[in-house]
Amino acid sequence: MAKMHEFVREEIEPLVRLSFGNDAAETGSTERLVKEIISNSRGKKLLGLGAVLRLSPEEYEEGLFCWKGFLYFKWSLSNIAGELALVIAGLETVKPVGPVDGEAREYLKRGKAVLLQLLKGCWAQTRQTLGVYEEAYSGLTDRGDPLIFRDFLLRAPSLFDSLGEQLGAIQHIISFWKHRFGPRSTPPSAPELIDIFMDFESSLQVRPGAGQ
Repeated sequence: MAKMHEFVREEIEPLVRLSFGNDAAETGSTERLVKEIISNSRGKKLLGLGAVLRLSPEEYEEGLFCWKGFLYFKWSLSNIAGELALVIAGLETVKPVGPVDGEAREYLKRGKAVLLQLLKGCWAQTRQTLGVYEEAYSGLTDRGDPLIFRDFLLRAPSLFDSLGEQLGAIQHIISFWKHRFGPRSTPPSAPELIDIFMDFESSLQVRPGAGQ
């Protein structure tokens, strides 16, 4: 929670300074808004931003909820990037032990290539979707153009669902891989490795935009 708090503080500080001036840190505006964003409150202190963006209360409330989600996703993605790299490296080198017939060998070869393509594609898609938010937020805080951020908030609900599913798929794969292939783990048999590949591939294929 402390790390998340610090991340959100750094993320919203440009917006706070834009809204309240350079003395925002001294007046405690940043800390108050950080607590409100992290909490499940309805964002009463941020309602003025909704008026500036010319959003209805309903549009702004839904957009604000998704904005909070994007902050969490951005923080999560920065934390799992290194872990995902280790999973990809492991997938590229993992081999089964024991007997492997020709059919299983062919599936594992094809399955590994498909899985790596889907996983890298899903990661690229999450970065691309997150980039929509980063561009819009930069437009507001760096270029003073509120309409870009307004358009983002209107699109945010659909982007939020897509990004959440993509991130969930990646986190599932990382979590399972760390559990099954820890430092003291035994190599998998061909049937087990096939099952793992099939589970991972199924998780990634149902995610919007995965591998595209």
